[in-house]
Amino acid sequence: MDRGDPAVARILAGRGAALTANRFPVASLTLSGIQRFPGRAAATGLGASLAAVVIAVSLVTLSSVAAISAARTSSEPVSDLMVGAYAGSASLGDTTLDQLSEVDGVHGAVPITASRLTLVGPSSDTGFSDRAETRLSGNVVAVDVADLLEVSEGRFPLTEVAGDELYLPESTVPPFADGAEVTVRGPDGEVTLTARYVEDLPFPQLVAPSVLDQLGATPQVPAVWLSVADDADRTTVLDSVRAIATVAGDLSVSGPAVSDARVDGVISIARGLAIGMLAVAVLIAVIGAAVIVSTTLRERATEMSVLRLLGMNAASLRRSVSAETWTVGTLSVVAGLALGITLGCAATLAVATELGLDPLIRIPIITVIILGAATVLGLRMAASSPLDRVATVPPARALRASTTGENS
Repeated sequence: MDRGDPAVARILAGRGAALTANRFPVASLTLSGIQRFPGRAAATGLGASLAAVVIAVSLVTLSSVAAISAARTSSEPVSDLMVGAYAGSASLGDTTLDQLSEVDGVHGAVPITASRLTLVGPSSDTGFSDRAETRLSGNVVAVDVADLLEVSEGRFPLTEVAGDELYLPESTVPPFADGAEVTVRGPDGEVTLTARYVEDLPFPQLVAPSVLDQLGATPQVPAVWLSVADDADRTTVLDSVRAIATVAGDLSVSGPAVSDARVDGVISIARGLAIGMLAVAVLIAVIGAAVIVSTTLRERATEMSVLRLLGMNAASLRRSVSAETWTVGTLSVVAGLALGITLGCAATLAVATELGLDPLIRIPIITVIILGAATVLGLRMAASSPLDRVATVPPARALRASTTGENS
């Protein structure tokens, strides 16, 4: 603490002692002690303040990082997990689809049907092709958009798919001119669709399922979208899905839940380290407080002896010193928590800004209060033993020891 803290403690304690002197003598004595020895009060509360700062910074930062990660995931226009790939992946069998949908924690599963078709249309003027006409061949996805909206919790960028349109993802180098008539060719003929570009569309090409029927194309299932229940352990679900994907042919597993699992693992490790830091900080605070309280109580032996000789019993003396410990500890912890929350918010904003993410502040106020109260309680418990020893020593013996230098 800086040099101004003892001065503040002296002023506040002096005012409090004046207001409580008549009706609450023990409280008045407690505040008078703080006023006369502000440095001692500041030193006693320093350890508790540091512990409270570490508690608040750790909890606020960890909770906020977890919230930022969850918000980032919820903004992506896909499901939590995808097994397989839109191109270059073998069709998933019914057994594999059933196993994936039955994984504990999987909330929904939507097979992504696709068929290999040929697209022909006028080239865009962005340099995708130097020819007037662009020809593409590949898997064209055809899925009911209602299922995609459900499995992505409404994040899919389209609410409907028209039967006369071809949907492509927005790109700086689009293959076809926007709004151009594109011919889609299949086994049984061809249809003409209007090219429409969609921001954040996760598929290379998308058409209505009825288009495949018109072309006589046989749908395949190269991938499946999976949604994970909110209360499920994402790491456990991911491990189960990966095991099935490996057995089914070493299929790829991707999606926001993969990065979520990594973030959850990092957060779990960080939380464990933070808890260890909290334990060390609280331990240091308790040990420091115990040493300071024990030393100051021994230095105050003469004062306590005089009070005992003047008629104050051991219980009243114990209450007075206990009240001082409670007061100093509570004020120190409150100040430390306030500072720690502020620093935690600042750290979260810095991390979010550095990563280019929207900052979200989460303050687990109940947990902070509980740990803060535990710190104050630890401070009080640390003072119990030296306090009981000093308060129960006969006053004549304590006074003789303090004047002769003997250990009481």
